[in-house]
Amino acid sequence: MKPKPSLWFVVGTAVAVVLIAGAALLLVSSTRSAKKVRQQLEQRRLELTTLYRANPFPSAENAQQENENTDELTKWYKTLVASASKGQLNVDERRPTAFMSQVGKVRQDLATGVGSNMVARARKDDVDFAFGFDRYFLPNSPLPPPEHVARLMEQLLIVESLCQALFAENIIVLRALHREILEGAVTLQGGGPREPLINPDAGLLKGEALFAKFHFRLEIDATESALLGVLNRLARHDLFVVVTQVQMKKTGPDILSVESAERAAAQDPLAVELLPSESLSRDQRLVCGLPVENPMQVVLDVDVYRFRTGESP
Repeated sequence: MKPKPSLWFVVGTAVAVVLIAGAALLLVSSTRSAKKVRQQLEQRRLELTTLYRANPFPSAENAQQENENTDELTKWYKTLVASASKGQLNVDERRPTAFMSQVGKVRQDLATGVGSNMVARARKDDVDFAFGFDRYFLPNSPLPPPEHVARLMEQLLIVESLCQALFAENIIVLRALHREILEGAVTLQGGGPREPLINPDAGLLKGEALFAKFHFRLEIDATESALLGVLNRLARHDLFVVVTQVQMKKTGPDILSVESAERAAAQDPLAVELLPSESLSRDQRLVCGLPVENPMQVVLDVDVYRFRTGESP
């Protein structure tokens, strides 16, 4: 009889078989992975070879198409600039003395315009027509730097145009109009710097920029109908005007008696203090309509854009 293999021999043989089978599986898996990676590398090599051997210059058809695209884009740009800049101010003045003469004229014209407004005439003394140009009305005021004159003149003409739009809608009073100060802050008589909006780059077209803008803040008292008229007038203004913010604060009651409304209508409806009545019946109350249009304190933030003119960059 043959001797039976020992238990250790059987276990060792089984372990060896398992290890050999695992190694074979690992070898097959590695071979497959290596083959896959080799195929990917070969594919990339073929792509790069094709790319490097290709003609780097575009075809005549593509070049012609790109030239046509460029011409079309240039036409679009010119149309855009012409449309956006339509009605904008183009000031070439560089003489400080010309600006000083113009700023005095505009101030006088605005004061005269308010004087002809029935509602605002009584409040004319409350209006300061310097509108951020205060320094140029001081005794021995300095002339503006020549490099700022063109933009200052443009700001001045925009201020005049905005005021005319406000007066045309019969606002009650224009309390203030602030412009961006591009000449730097100055301390005026009776206090510290009064220019809250300081921006040396206001309205300045930099580099290849398509547009620049001037910012203004208007503080007015107006009824609701007058405010709506102002907003509509600014929206259709010849200048490119954008109202960026509107703040409103009411100054009177929401409900009035018929008696107080009739009494106000017989006088100046904007100069009479309208007080609400207590315990009014339904027939005695007015809750809407022109007689109840109380003045509001309104702050308008306005941007006026200027666009590059001429050929495309």
